[in-house]
Amino acid sequence: MDGGGHVAYKPRPAAGEALFLAESSPDAPQSVFQLLNTLPPASGPVQLPLLRHRSGRGRDRHAYSWQEWIEPPRQWGTIRRSPRLRLLGTRLGPREATRFWHRAGSLTAACFGFGIADLGEGNVLAGTRPGASAPLLYPVDLEIFLSPMRRLHETGLITAPDGTGHHHPGLEKTARWCTVDGPAAYFTTDRDGGLRLRARRTPCARPDTRNVVADTCGRTGYGPYLPAFLRGMFDAWTLMCRNRKRLNEAVADRATRRFVRVLPHPTAVYTDVLDGELLTGKPGHDAFTLAEREQLDRGDVPYFFRATSGGPLLAMEPPPRASGFAAVADPAPAGTGDTPPAQDTLRLDLAGLGIALRDAVEYVFDDLEPGDFNDPAQGTRIQLTSACEGQVTFDWRQVGRRITYSWDRTTVRLRIDPFRVTPRDPAIGRRLIRLDRVDAVLRERWTAGEFTDTGTEERLRKLTDAGLAWLVDVIHEHGWPGHMLVGRRAAEAACRLVQHAEGPPDVLRACLARMEQAAADGDIPWRHVACTTDAIRLVEGRPQLYGTKFRRGAGGLEPCPIERPEEVDERRRRLGMEPLARYAVRLRHRFPETTAEDA
Repeated sequence: MDGGGHVAYKPRPAAGEALFLAESSPDAPQSVFQLLNTLPPASGPVQLPLLRHRSGRGRDRHAYSWQEWIEPPRQWGTIRRSPRLRLLGTRLGPREATRFWHRAGSLTAACFGFGIADLGEGNVLAGTRPGASAPLLYPVDLEIFLSPMRRLHETGLITAPDGTGHHHPGLEKTARWCTVDGPAAYFTTDRDGGLRLRARRTPCARPDTRNVVADTCGRTGYGPYLPAFLRGMFDAWTLMCRNRKRLNEAVADRATRRFVRVLPHPTAVYTDVLDGELLTGKPGHDAFTLAEREQLDRGDVPYFFRATSGGPLLAMEPPPRASGFAAVADPAPAGTGDTPPAQDTLRLDLAGLGIALRDAVEYVFDDLEPGDFNDPAQGTRIQLTSACEGQVTFDWRQVGRRITYSWDRTTVRLRIDPFRVTPRDPAIGRRLIRLDRVDAVLRERWTAGEFTDTGTEERLRKLTDAGLAWLVDVIHEHGWPGHMLVGRRAAEAACRLVQHAEGPPDVLRACLARMEQAAADGDIPWRHVACTTDAIRLVEGRPQLYGTKFRRGAGGLEPCPIERPEEVDERRRRLGMEPLARYAVRLRHRFPETTAEDA
């Protein structure tokens, strides 16, 4: 391989890496994923994984290939530990994880759209190529593609809703100790010193994992980053829809003399039979076809393939001509009538993404915090009522449309609404940030003086009164200054300005109403509505609702009075906020010496 590095040898004819992942070179044209990476974005950026690939050169060149070896990323560390065991894997900070799972979502949509399957543990690796700092997920054994995909779990990236399928899917959400590797049987010593072969009843423990990705907060999988993951799916899908004609031509052009693997039965079915024969010595493959039995007799998992243009089912000839191909003489094994290559795989449209989105949400639903999941910066809003019922909305700013997918157990619906893009106003954002900085300095000085500095208190009051009056004018002209108008930092400053103001009450209530609408549109997080609601209620002399305001107590910070405190966690849950007790622990840890109220 030019440029050095490690390589992997693939002694198999099916090589989807050449079709989808390969970087262009003198002997390898641009692959499908590389084409997608170079196309102008449709609704957002897309980065799909690529690797170097070399086809065979000899007389048996169609029977093997070489490809780049993907190394573990530098972000490698302990993701789970026990007194006796430690599991290593990819560990990312929250910002890195958001970017990683967005790109993983794009890969997931591409695999669903192109019918790429068999992507369980071992076939999907988190890694980094030389010269790259950010890791990606790489399919490194891409042999089954152009399959007729009906559900997302058919890719192998997630498990089926009934729990069947690969025990370790490619997008594994749990850092399990067990592994699919390891011997099915092992020898033990009898009392007389002899050896006895025994079946393994417990799984081997794995010391590391290449497909489980965790963040530095100890969370695994894409569940904590669901908005980014679904947005990545949407961005890749819109790009494929917009360029489907070009993609169809690219697949047809690059698939010449390529082969796709056909699995009559899942690999696990074959390995169970082989393991059983190892332990009992009795053949257990009577239910298979002659072509399958011939390969099982050699101790192999049966390997069949077809040309990507279609044609007869093929198998590798046995030694000594192991590089030759032979057509399967007996009737096709069960299930191969609905296997790749499917000629209509690339019928891409917006509606086709809906089922994959529903499946992706259902897979991680039990691990999600209840409530809404809004990411205004990415233009994504998620509302879930159960594992099989919910909706996700994407802002497609480039075309002025808002795309909503809603679903229940049996039906997926698509709705397209107009979407007005609000341009950012840098002048408003800069003024909000300046006001916030001055407010923070004065408030810190006032706190340090234990609230006895009347001069600083008066300056604070004048600052917030003038700021609130100016903010009302901004709202009348532009609406609430959320992320789309002024950016995240300035939008948070606008929310704090209302929280720190002391009147008049009708003006504060009018601002709160605008904030609630902005939160419903995904333009600010709901937690700002909770904090502002509590601040206004305290100004009015009423107890707060969400427990966001604290004061000094005998034992440190404690919540200001709460209306019906037994219901506070349910109120917080509805706005996607953590329980009050957990929030209080974080607040006291962050401000151990704080003597003032804090939101």
